[in-house]
Amino acid sequence: GRAGGTSARGSHGAPWTFRDARAALAGLPVPPAPTVGERVAIVLEHAHIAVAFEADEPRAVREFRKHLGWYTKRLPESRALREELFRVDTLAEAELVLRRYRDRHELVAA
Repeated sequence: GRAGGTSARGSHGAPWTFRDARAALAGLPVPPAPTVGERVAIVLEHAHIAVAFEADEPRAVREFRKHLGWYTKRLPESRALREELFRVDTLAEAELVLRRYRDRHELVAA
């Protein structure tokens, strides 16, 4: 359900939402938003796990594209990044696109 305007779906592409909620509930300061570099590291870890569980890598990458879209929301120049990511067929291509993007936007808070 939606309590206070949040839902599990709101965490799609933002797994740190749970970390932030735990901190807030414990009365601790909410950690700063992850940088672009940290987000790229998280999405790549998630992508590697997804590909590891699917024998057909191109199929796994195609199915993972929706996650790529979620992870890139609210990033600088996110529309162009999503358009590029939605054309990748391999994990190596996705890594290249994400690393080039990270190198251009490394220190920007997401």
